[in-house]
Amino acid sequence: MVAVCTIEKANAAVNRLVQEGRVHELCCVVVDEAHMVGDAQRGLPLELSLSKLMHAAAASQAAAAREAAHTARTQAATQQLQQQGQWAHAERQCAVAAAAGLGPQIVCMSATIGGLDAMCDWLHARLVRQRLLGLGSVGEAAAE
Repeated sequence: MVAVCTIEKANAAVNRLVQEGRVHELCCVVVDEAHMVGDAQRGLPLELSLSKLMHAAAASQAAAAREAAHTARTQAATQQLQQQGQWAHAERQCAVAAAAGLGPQIVCMSATIGGLDAMCDWLHARLVRQRLLGLGSVGEAAAE
């Protein structure tokens, strides 16, 4: 499933997933216009959503790491998906992450954001810069 929504609707959706213990169902969250995190009106819901996702992902990863069956579950999920054959690599990675109980990958994009180092530190992300034709330098912070 793909959901395209406003910052406010995304925050409501994340709140509900957290309350229901279903954050692990998210595979990837893409935030366009990530510089809005500094906006006086819309920045707070975006920051809250990203913080909740990161916290939930960290909690999921810690719980998965404590389980002795983590490796076996991941290997079994990978083998099952490989046997099904026709899935794209990205879909396979998402399904394996969900089966292992891992949180979503967070990708933030902005052509105008400042303070990239601080944002990457906050998101525990690596910075990827890409120069697009006619647009100058574009920065993306992708959480690992």
